[in-house]
Amino acid sequence: MTGISAGKAWSRIGAEVAPTSSAASGVWQIGEVAENVGAGTWPAWDALKLSGGTETESGGYKYYTFNSTGTLTVTNDGVVDILMIAGGGGGGGQFSYNGSAGGGAGGYRTFDNITIYDGTYTLTVGAGGAAGGNEARGSKGSNTTFNQATGSGWTDLSCTGGGGGGVAMNPSAQTGGSASGTAYYQGNWHSTGASGNEGGYTPAEGNDSQSSSAWNTAGGGGAGSDGGNGMSSQTWGGDGSTWHDGVTRGGGGAYNSTDHGYLGGGGGSSRDDGVANTGGGAAARRGPGAADGGSGVVIVRVAA
Repeated sequence: MTGISAGKAWSRIGAEVAPTSSAASGVWQIGEVAENVGAGTWPAWDALKLSGGTETESGGYKYYTFNSTGTLTVTNDGVVDILMIAGGGGGGGQFSYNGSAGGGAGGYRTFDNITIYDGTYTLTVGAGGAAGGNEARGSKGSNTTFNQATGSGWTDLSCTGGGGGGVAMNPSAQTGGSASGTAYYQGNWHSTGASGNEGGYTPAEGNDSQSSSAWNTAGGGGAGSDGGNGMSSQTWGGDGSTWHDGVTRGGGGAYNSTDHGYLGGGGGSSRDDGVANTGGGAAARRGPGAADGGSGVVIVRVAA
């Protein structure tokens, strides 16, 4: 490229670094600026800039990851991709050997090519629901929100915490971003599943759970599919979903299993917590002990 060699009368001042669409370090002569603007290799005067969270870069994109509540600062309007996940539901607490149920995954929402506006944004990352105490339902996960604090033009976003797993004396599933699993009382009664997508979003933020049987629990719903039915002693939690970064998150809580549902971040083996920052639902087990749901996350992606 002409116009960047050091020591020439028409050269830029400073180290020999070619400009890019996002940065042009040093001091440049006006002719060089014009040349690079014409070639499309000069950063736009009003280029979108983000700061906040943990910044990484991969595959031509920058990712701003919020594993806990924080502030995103946006300079100039522009287009981004967003992933939001709420906290997963906690597992039901069961002292006796009757089956408790796993939690549903936290609501999972994605937005591609959405316009974000100059200003600051408060990103609230939902906590996972707590495990239930003895004979007590697990707690519902907390919502995740993406709200504009300063500036204008933005429509605030939200997704819903996953349902908390039931217990023998309260076996019904609980709705949420994804619904929790359904419990049973040994050989006596069971329950029907519940619906996910409590927020009523399109596309849906999560999935449903199915009915338990008189002897087996049904799994919690996940971001990618319904939880498995209660026809087996090893019931799958609903599948998670995979975003642009290649990571699968938002699995539903499984039941009495060493791996089912785990790849999506939901608890898989006995009493496993949902994986942190995936919104995974807590695992269930027949017997003592219970597990917590996984916390949520917000990730913003922009072209580097």
